[in-house]
Amino acid sequence: MKKTSIKDIAEIAKVSTATVSRVLNNSPLVDEFTKERVIKVIQQLNYKPSLIARSLIKGKTHLLTLIVPPTPNFFSAFYFTQIMNGISDALTQYEYRLMIYQPHGYDAKLGYPPQLEEFQMDGLFMIAPLMEDRLVKHCETEKIPTILINARSHILDWIDLNNQTASIKVIETLVGLGHKKIAFIPGLMGYNTVARLEGYKEALQKHSIRFDSSFIEGGDYSLESGARAAKKLLALPKKITAIYAANDLMAIGAIQAIREAGLSVPGDISVFGFDDSDAARFSQPPLSTVKQPFYNMGKRAVQLLVERVEKPEMPPRYEEMEGEVILRQSTKKI
Repeated sequence: MKKTSIKDIAEIAKVSTATVSRVLNNSPLVDEFTKERVIKVIQQLNYKPSLIARSLIKGKTHLLTLIVPPTPNFFSAFYFTQIMNGISDALTQYEYRLMIYQPHGYDAKLGYPPQLEEFQMDGLFMIAPLMEDRLVKHCETEKIPTILINARSHILDWIDLNNQTASIKVIETLVGLGHKKIAFIPGLMGYNTVARLEGYKEALQKHSIRFDSSFIEGGDYSLESGARAAKKLLALPKKITAIYAANDLMAIGAIQAIREAGLSVPGDISVFGFDDSDAARFSQPPLSTVKQPFYNMGKRAVQLLVERVEKPEMPPRYEEMEGEVILRQSTKKI
């Protein structure tokens, strides 16, 4: 049988092929009467791809969009690839397609632009946006179906690690190994960083260890920032015995700085990371860290977002997952 074409639809609906194309793209240039006539013909002819016809009929595009920042090496970052694998695998169970979109106007302090360029989509994935992200606020105000991954909102759905508890586990593990002078290298100021810093402080207080702000030296999640932060921490008059970094790359950078200072890991200083990336397993020495369930986060995020798109009236859903402490050779008892 001959496959139905746009030309066939145009002839039956008595419009131009350009008009059919505009209808398929949901263009505002077509009046409602003409649009309804074209859609009726599309239904009668069972025009393929059926996803487009169904989108027109139901008012949905069946397109979900993953927003990503224009930061260096983002696409190769361990957490992104794991979350992306979970999203990709979960989407095979639904009639939704995925678009990865990198908007212009990203700001290191304000995050994504407050609005996206005009294009049709049903929902958004956002991975670890900044705390004051403008696009998150816009989605909250406009009630745009959105799932935040590794971030939180009182209005939008989110799925996140219990970062504070995970951080408490790290410090309690180090305290259990005899450490009391524990430095912390946080990342960029986002939801995760704040929660991990709070967990760090809470665990110190629980074990009657005084919090010392000089033991906090910020990084930006890169290898280089971890090394820079560690150099500053090593120069302190109060000698530290352990460094806890908010991700594995900064922890590995810290190990390099410790070695360059003529010290050893874990002989002189223990080092703890976060994420359990491939780099953690193959670093020298292998890195103690916190394993995050990134893949499962990605899978669950798809389920939550599809449910939100199809049932927008539901109240917001919030889900926490737990991290697992992984002990390797970068830490030891003192």
